[in-house]
Amino acid sequence: MEEDLGRTRAGSDFSSPANLGTKLCDICRTIDFNSILSSRNQRVGVSMSFELMSRKGCVLCDFLVDILPEQARKNSIYSYRICSWSPPIELFTYRKSEQPPNSDNTRRYPESWTYNNFPVLCLDFEPVHPIPDWEHGPGIPWIFPSLPGWTITQPLSDLIDFKVPRMWQDACLSFHSEYCGQTAPPLEWLKVIDCNTRKIVPLENHDYVSLSYVWGTAAHAAAPTIAADGLSLPEELPRTIEDAIAVTLLLNYRYLWIDKFCIDKSNNEKFVKELGQMDLVYRNSVLTIIDACGEDPSFGLPGVRPGSRCPHQPSIQIGEHKLLSDVRNPQWLIKNSPWSTRGWTYQEGLLSRRRLIFTSEQIYFECHGFQFKESVNYPVINTSGAATADSSTSTSLQQFYPQLACEMFELNLVLIEPYQFYRHITEYSERFLSHQSDILNGMLGFFRYTQELDKPLFHLWGLPFHKTTIDRAPKSSSELTPSLTDSFRWMPENPSRRRKGFPSWSWTGWEGKIIWPIDFDVHNDNFRMRLRRLADLDVTIQTKAGQSLSFDAFFESYSTLGLNPNLLACILRIRALSFVIRRLDPQLDEGIAKPCFEFHTMRRRKVVLGCDVTTSEILPVEHEYIAFQYMETGSRYRVNSHLMVLMRHGKIWERVALGIYEYPTENSLRRWEDGLTDVQDDDWMPGFEWREIMLG
Repeated sequence: MEEDLGRTRAGSDFSSPANLGTKLCDICRTIDFNSILSSRNQRVGVSMSFELMSRKGCVLCDFLVDILPEQARKNSIYSYRICSWSPPIELFTYRKSEQPPNSDNTRRYPESWTYNNFPVLCLDFEPVHPIPDWEHGPGIPWIFPSLPGWTITQPLSDLIDFKVPRMWQDACLSFHSEYCGQTAPPLEWLKVIDCNTRKIVPLENHDYVSLSYVWGTAAHAAAPTIAADGLSLPEELPRTIEDAIAVTLLLNYRYLWIDKFCIDKSNNEKFVKELGQMDLVYRNSVLTIIDACGEDPSFGLPGVRPGSRCPHQPSIQIGEHKLLSDVRNPQWLIKNSPWSTRGWTYQEGLLSRRRLIFTSEQIYFECHGFQFKESVNYPVINTSGAATADSSTSTSLQQFYPQLACEMFELNLVLIEPYQFYRHITEYSERFLSHQSDILNGMLGFFRYTQELDKPLFHLWGLPFHKTTIDRAPKSSSELTPSLTDSFRWMPENPSRRRKGFPSWSWTGWEGKIIWPIDFDVHNDNFRMRLRRLADLDVTIQTKAGQSLSFDAFFESYSTLGLNPNLLACILRIRALSFVIRRLDPQLDEGIAKPCFEFHTMRRRKVVLGCDVTTSEILPVEHEYIAFQYMETGSRYRVNSHLMVLMRHGKIWERVALGIYEYPTENSLRRWEDGLTDVQDDDWMPGFEWREIMLG
């Protein structure tokens, strides 16, 4: 007997008479939803052609086709399974006498309980032919059944119900204010918009909301900032600004900070000072509104005005079962938004305590403790009934449906694993800056934050390091933290162009995406055996005033020099083990993956070394080159000498490539066959000599 079903769009009545009486195809009729939804983790395999699905007129086939992302529709054949999955809700409790989770290098596993089970339907599509960027696309939306008394997902309308984000905000304030409530020192100069009077006023002692958005074209950036009286907003404002004012009031706040209106541009000295402290503004705001849609402030915040959004959320009813698909993954929408391409917005999102992000389909909330999205209606539960003085418990999207969660702003990982700092620099380096001179300014707020950690992380022209590791190698892997010489190992993803005004030895001196190739396991207990020494380097830092500073002197003035790099020269004076190296004829590079250089060992044995070039420019054969060792790794039997290749520019040497030269140790030679025992260690050791280098 064929099942009747109705198919509707989000917001419609599932049982509308106009949609009843539609038939299922022979294949879909075999799917027993009663059995799937009553048995947890049951999988039903079905082989289905996309072309067949799109031609049969079956409502379930149409529903399944409709939820496929666009790039998946280019594939014609799928083997898919309809799965019922019911993860437990885990309720995590942390006592307030303890440190917040992930606050040090010791992981804390909280007490947890299984609260209940709720089924979720998912489609596991297995394309016969590979789909480009399948794993990095918007993904296949989940399908939620409607249960008696509670609907896991809810149809999204064109307007946001602001009771929902208020609930998220209150949950964060109640359940884990210890680590989401931490702020930076207050800013006495801060002015904000009074959303009731629309005037610019001193903040005094009030909570305020901040806005992170894309300025857009020069025309939008040059639009009037304040009215003629110097205190009021102009009568006409771009939609995003107007919507942000409305959202601030709807969230029961009164004050809003927007850079365009709240930074004093009339006094250049004040302007530079306030611009350099924007990170503190976002760290101190109670919430940051993020516009992850518009290319400029004229777009508006979707869901604030009627008709400003239209989520694609197909729904269907099969007999007594009502099914509603989720919308696209908000993480994918955010990462593919204009906001995520801009350099300045990186630290604005990362350093904010709480973020309310507007996408084209829904709103998404993330603080340091949990994540919520508008399309999934899950409870926020405190097992004690209310927040108490000694304990607090909450659920979030991460604990409730881990596969649906999409944590984006992983600032706390820096507390656990300092090498995560490199990942943040890699992500930031991909972004666009209107002015290349802002490459370091756009990350100074993050460096200010890491300076305040229990184990402070410092920087020199953007290269991160811990003070404890600049003088010696770690005694064990538990001590392993980024060092200055370790940070030398950055590489552009592709050979790059120089960025003027910045040193060649720092990633800030080159355009494009930067990566750090970590070729060792930083958690391996045998690391001490492989990291022989960070480097035998004597480094002196030069200032623009002509001073030469040791590292100790640099740290004494770090609050001034570290956060005001314009006071530093781009030059390091280094005394290091080095040797002359010669660029081979580029024609000899053919058939070899890397450009080749040649040098001599201590016994004049010729060695050809392939290197990873930093620069996109041709390296002339006739120029003068040297290589110095900045790190040495290996074992009892092999040595890996990490080399930076430099090209002379007058009295200054600039980085042009990195290379690793591997050669045997004396212990290794003793193990060789008798016929080779006369070979000496220095047959392979580079012809090192101490040299003082002006590295610019």
